[in-house]
Amino acid sequence: MKTIEYPFEWLDNDGLIVVQVEINNETILPFLLDTGSSDTYLDKNILYIEQISLKEAFGQVEVETANGRMFADVFKIDSISVFGTYFKNHPIQIIDFIANSIISNYSGVLGMDILSQKSLCFHFDKNTISFS
Repeated sequence: MKTIEYPFEWLDNDGLIVVQVEINNETILPFLLDTGSSDTYLDKNILYIEQISLKEAFGQVEVETANGRMFADVFKIDSISVFGTYFKNHPIQIIDFIANSIISNYSGVLGMDILSQKSLCFHFDKNTISFS
């Protein structure tokens, strides 16, 4: 089986990795790849801008981030695709980045709830990731 490699970008020079994530088979957004995050997050403001529809909220959780503690609404998203793999009806946490003073060049955070589903291999010499 041939390994497929997907490109990633370095966010500025601070060592953060950004990958492209497809939401609901229609919107492609930059997400911060964060192996220290248990869950995947999406900026609430992006929902409005991109007109992304989510299924009904099924709870709220308190999360600890680099910016401190905040609350996130938990929704199920129809589909989220990363590195050629689709996750259907996946829980995603929604945080209002602006209200929580998060100023970023990315629309969400890709966490271990998705990253731990497969093997992840970084090819830093080519700025690619294989996910198998």
